[in-house]
Parts: sequence; C-alpha cells; structure tokens
Amino acid sequence: MSTAVALDEPLVDSAPLARALASTLCADCAWYHGTWQYLRLLGLAADPARHRHFFAEVLGSLAREGRHPSVLVTGTADYSMPAHVVAAYGEAAALDLAVVDRCATPVVLSAWFAGLRGMPLRTFVSDVIDLAAPPPFDVVCTHSFISQFPPPKRPALVARWRELLRPGGQAVTTTRVSPPGTPAVVRFTPAQTAAFAERALAQAARLGAALDLEPPAVAERARRYAQSIAVHTVTSADEIVRLLEEGGLQVEHLEVREVDGPVTSGTWGPSTSQSARYAEIVACRG
Repeated sequence: MSTAVALDEPLVDSAPLARALASTLCADCAWYHGTWQYLRLLGLAADPARHRHFFAEVLGSLAREGRHPSVLVTGTADYSMPAHVVAAYGEAAALDLAVVDRCATPVVLSAWFAGLRGMPLRTFVSDVIDLAAPPPFDVVCTHSFISQFPPPKRPALVARWRELLRPGGQAVTTTRVSPPGTPAVVRFTPAQTAAFAERALAQAARLGAALDLEPPAVAERARRYAQSIAVHTVTSADEIVRLLEEGGLQVEHLEVREVDGPVTSGTWGPSTSQSARYAEIVACRG
C-alpha cells in the first residue's frame, strides 16, 4: 500500500532556475516557462494545486491497486504535475515516472525536481503526438492540456493518449469549461493585461526579499505573459465526453465543478487564478 508524501514544490528556489533555463532552452516560449513559477508564487496562476485533492484521490487509488506503476505526464509547464504524481503515489508505491513536453525547459525542471527527491525519471523532449513509441504506460496524466489544442487537433491528442496506454490504462486530466458563447480563442484584453500586471506588482511587493527579482521586473514579466497567452476554449462536458469516446477512451468519471482561486476584481484572462469551472476527468482505454 502506498503512503502519501507531502507535496513539496520549492518555488522560491526553482523560479530563478526556470528563468535561467528558459533564456537558453526555450525557442519561442521563454515568456511562459520563464515566468510561470513567479506567477505561481504570486498566487496568479491556475496550476495543478487547484486540483490537488482530485489528483491525490485518483492517482493515490491507482497506486494502492498496485497495477499502475508506469505514469507519463504529457505536457507540463514546470515540475508541478510530476510533483503531484510523486506525492499521490507515495514512498511505498512502485513508480516508473516519465515526462514529455515539446520544450526542454519544463523537462529539465522536472528532472531537477526528481533529483531532489532521489528518484529516477524518464524524460522526452517532443510534441506528445510525435513521441516515438515507448512501451505502453499504465497512466497518462496532465493538467489543462486539452485547451492548448484547437478543436481540429484534439482528436490526434486523444488518439495518441490511447496509443500510449496499455489496455485498461487510465487517462487522468482536467480542463477548464467556459460558458457557451465564449470565443473559440481567449486572450487578455489590453485592460485585463494592465490589471494583471498591476496585481503582479502588488503581490511581488508583498513578497519582497523572497523573490530574486524586483517587483517592477516581475510585473513586466506578468505583462508579457498576459499579452502572449491564448487558450482554446472547451464549452461543455458533452464536448469532452464526445472527444474522448470518439478517440477510444471510455469516460469513467467526469465532474464539472467550480474551482476557487484568488479573485482579481475586474479582470479575467485565460490563466488568472480567478474562480472558474473545471472538468476533472478519468477515462480508460478499453
């Protein structure tokens, strides 16, 4: 039986590391990977921690069954999703963990985190759809990944998940569910961008010496992030079910619920920490 371990994410130490890695390893995504951990420190990121109970319950249950030791994280902004897997599986559970991302920065960060925990980690720098076929996994998991793909490309993602899973393997994921009528692609408006940067400036000032950057530098990074980020919307649970089942995965659990987060008055963006509706999903390869 697995014994859960504490979820330990040393963001104060890893945020400067992510910024340094992004400056050399990112192609066109340094604005994202070099800033994301600072946004998490400021409480301005919709990260996997908002679903910690879901991941702990589902992945912990799979760990206790003893039949799902190999786990692939498909797409990760940093090491947070691998950290949730490690915490859920616990010290007493066998875990063969792997991470794939098309950018080397979060892959190297994940390897750094695994080194801190003294555990092996298989890493792949690749678009998951193009990933050379490793042995099938027992679990694929990710956070807010479906919305990174426009609708025409989502069937290829789900088909690849199915190919990467053994029969009976589980896909565990979350995705934001936007209200009907939301634009197909959501971006920050100029006013929302300015408000987001102002919130980052205020939060950074509160953290003070805990950050390695001065508050104005953090705020400028937040501004560039808000100007650049775009999310492809999902607008219903039916849309998710249809996508997964047409791709050969049987939905075993899907709950859409309001996920709380710090509310930034008057602002809304695709990756703010504002309360929002999210689907938490478990699907099985038949």
